[in-house]
Amino acid sequence: MKRGMLIDFDGTLVDSEPIHYQANAKAFREIGHSVDPQEYYYYWSLLGESFQGEIKRHQLENVNVEVLKEKSNRYFNQLCEENIIPLMPGALAFIEEIQRRGIQFIIASNTPTAKIQRILSKTQLRKFTIPAVGNDGKLRNKPFPDIFLAAAERLKLKPVECVAVEDTVKGLNAALNADITCIIIKSHRYDYRTISFKGAHSVFNSLMDYTEAIPIYFS
Repeated sequence: MKRGMLIDFDGTLVDSEPIHYQANAKAFREIGHSVDPQEYYYYWSLLGESFQGEIKRHQLENVNVEVLKEKSNRYFNQLCEENIIPLMPGALAFIEEIQRRGIQFIIASNTPTAKIQRILSKTQLRKFTIPAVGNDGKLRNKPFPDIFLAAAERLKLKPVECVAVEDTVKGLNAALNADITCIIIKSHRYDYRTISFKGAHSVFNSLMDYTEAIPIYFS
């Protein structure tokens, strides 16, 4: 049986991908480039391509990536203050259930820790103390295993003792690269018809479905 749960954030616990899209798209508009939302959800969100991927795919020239990232971060913070970011369906009951069972858990996300906590503070999950390992500049983003390995270490568990809960290919690959069992929760944001989750232990249509199956992994 497993002992710890490493939970992705954007698209798994909270429906924050539209806010990320708006912030990144606004930054790119300032250099005259339009980011297509369907391309964004596929290449950025599902596969894990970031600024460099957008620049390479569209052959953009003379782009300062660090300036783009700084602008996007500023816009993201503004959008978080202006908008209530909803939880994914079943997220509250899911966290309540793993708390009730006494399962160790932690958020493991490419999103910086401060952003994670800012979003959580505006949701119903603020009543819980939820630890998080985000990418604060020292770890490689998913699909590299760094964030999951750091999260398992925070829980003082071996990777093999953990289950990763994800919604994307980049997250699945990060878990597999870390030798961590991965559960996929499908998000309504993505078209999964052309997506393979080869290597995932199980694929669930919602957090509600996975919540009912938790006893399979945790006694």
